[in-house]
This record gives sequence, structure tokens and C-alpha cells, in this order.
Amino acid sequence: QAQRSYSGDEACRACHAEIIERYYKTAHKLTSRAPSEESILGSFAERENVLKTSNPNLHFRMESKPEGFYQTAVSTLSGGATEHTERIDIVIGSGRVGQTYLYWRGDSLFQLPVSYWTDLAAWVNSPGYRDGTARFERPVVPRCLECHVTYAMPLSPLASSNRYNPDTLVVGISCERCHGPAREHVESMTRTAPGANIVRLAKLSRERQMEVCAQCHGGRRFPQTAAFSYLPGEPLDKYYSRDQPNPVATVDVHGNQVALLR
Repeated sequence: QAQRSYSGDEACRACHAEIIERYYKTAHKLTSRAPSEESILGSFAERENVLKTSNPNLHFRMESKPEGFYQTAVSTLSGGATEHTERIDIVIGSGRVGQTYLYWRGDSLFQLPVSYWTDLAAWVNSPGYRDGTARFERPVVPRCLECHVTYAMPLSPLASSNRYNPDTLVVGISCERCHGPAREHVESMTRTAPGANIVRLAKLSRERQMEVCAQCHGGRRFPQTAAFSYLPGEPLDKYYSRDQPNPVATVDVHGNQVALLR
């Protein structure tokens, strides 16, 4: 239902062309993309496309081929070499800090073991993977995915599930994640009462405005409803319960983004 209510960013261009052009360069828009030479910041050049690990018998090789982009774990135990290769299907991260990469196995979504760190301009171990191991099994659960894509239809109600309908994936954080589904608004522009059915952030209370950002940047929260169900303008606590405040600041893969609402 939610996806059918989306119009897509290009539908906004007719009335908001200048805003759309600026938006396409933002970190929100670029936080997830299809793989390409432009979207993947790590180098595929010879000698720059290898990540050595603490295990002398294991390294990773990144490759660009006509049919796509790949990560391969190369193990040299027992005198021979064995390889495990997966294709990069989704690029996560605008690149301001870094990027990580996801791949589909059927309708299940996993994180690849090698990421990119911008400050080092180098391939690095992905968060959640132990250095020196060749695993490709870290699942991408809805709470992580919904802060980097606009929509993906989950195929299970479980918060721990990593199964989605790949055909429903909408990359980037779109205009509609902050302004709400816009199909009715776009259709209304041809009627006698244009401009209806859209969330105007400036007209929301300060708390509701902050909650639009806090759905992803408000510290640790626990989902109470289905992924991608939050609607801007509604109380965030209807969708997520808050974690108890921690007096010791913690830093995760995104840095310290804790911002408790008061």
C-alpha cells in the first residue's frame, strides 16, 4: 500500500525543478545507489583492488567486469586456492565517510565483507565481519535498510528477517521519506485545489519536525510497527520505542549520531 502511494522524485520536477537538481547531489539521495563506476568509490585498478587480511592465507579481490562488479575471497590453504565470489548489487553510503556493499541471494539481502573508507581511500573490512575470515553471511535487516533506502517490501514480519521483494527496492532517501507519499499530491495539481495531501515540514511542530530526522538519526530505537511504515508528521513513538539514555557516548559504524529528543 505504501509503495503504491509513492510518486517518485521525478514527479516533483514539474513544480520544483531547482530543488530536485540540488537534492540529487545530497547525501540523502546518494546514500544508496545501483553499482557503477561512478557510485563505487573503491578502486578496481590492479594492486589497488586487493584487501589483505591478518590471515596470510586469505585476501579479497575486487573486480569490475562488463556484467557487473564483484568481491572475491581468495583462500590459499592446503597449497591450493579456493574462491568465493559475490556480485555487488547495492551501494550503501554517500561516500562522505565510506561505503558498504550488499548482494542478493534470491530474495535475501546480505552485506559483503569488504567496504570502503573515504579517509583512507582504501578497501577495509566491513563492519560486523571479523578480520581474517571469509564470510558473506551478515544479513541486512529492515531497521538498517530503511535508513538507507526509501522502500523495500519485507517478505516477513520478523525484525530479524533479511527477506524482501527485490523488485520493490527504491534506492536513496527520497523526497517522500520526509514529505510523505506524494501520489495524491501530484494528482491534485491538476484539480481545483492543488497542493493537497503533502506534509509541509514548516507547518509541523518543532517536535514533529525533529522526528522526521530522528527516524534515522535519533539514536537507538526499537521498531513497534512494520518497516517503512512511519509517516512524517505522526508521532515517532507510535512506530519506535526509545532506548534508555546511556550516560556514556558510544560510537558505531556511523560515528556518534545520538540525539535524544526531549
